[in-house]
Amino acid sequence: MEDKEILGRSEYVQLMLWIALIALPIGLLTLIYLFLYHGGITLVWETIPDTLNLSRPVYTILVATLGGLLVGLGLRYLGVRHGESLQKEMEAGRVPYKGITGLVVTALVGLAGIARRRRRTR
Repeated sequence: MEDKEILGRSEYVQLMLWIALIALPIGLLTLIYLFLYHGGITLVWETIPDTLNLSRPVYTILVATLGGLLVGLGLRYLGVRHGESLQKEMEAGRVPYKGITGLVVTALVGLAGIARRRRRTR
C-alpha cells in the first residue's frame, strides 16, 4: 500500500485524532509538573536560605531531614498502600488510580529536596 493510500484512510485519520486528544492533556500536565518542580527547587534552594540566612551545610541537613519526613508522611497519609495486591492488580491489567495525586505531591516534595541547584555567579 502506498503512502497516499494510507493517509487517505479514515482509520488513520481517526488514529491521529485520538493521539492528539490524548497527547495534548498529557503534555499540559507535564508542563504544569515541570513548572511546579522548578518553582519548588527555586523556593527550597534559593528563596528560603536567602531569607533565613543560614549556613549552607546546616540548611542542607535541615532540608534533607525535613524532606525525608515530609516524603514519609506523604506516602503514609496521601498515597494508597497496596502491598502485594499492587503487583496482582497490574498483572490483571488494572491500574490503581486512587492515590496518584498524593504520590505526585510526594514526588515533588522529594525531588525539590534533593535537586540542589548551583548558585549562579554574578
